[in-house]
Amino acid sequence: MVTPIAPSIIRSKRWEHWENLLPELENELIEKIAQYVVDHNLSLMADISLDTGGSITTLFATLGMAMFGPYLEFFGADTYTALFRRKENVKRLMDRIEELEEEEKSKVKKHKIKL
Repeated sequence: MVTPIAPSIIRSKRWEHWENLLPELENELIEKIAQYVVDHNLSLMADISLDTGGSITTLFATLGMAMFGPYLEFFGADTYTALFRRKENVKRLMDRIEELEEEEKSKVKKHKIKL
């Protein structure tokens, strides 16, 4: 289960859904999403989705916030949508998923060597 985003970070500076996220919140969201993807073995699907839809992802995030901002805020998806509005965050997320995958593979390899 995904843990909720720290609302104190969002509300401390009066963040609004049409603004960019604070760098601390971006880092926190990227880490949570990447960890969730790796924990549930969704790395390949995430890689395909994010890599092929990089530009489209940012376009939909921008349009989605413009048209559905209040509704996304009601469901708590506004922060995730704002994260994908910046294309560099998509790349950062892909890189972090890859790093966590490598860490996971090295742990498995060390465990097999011990057996």
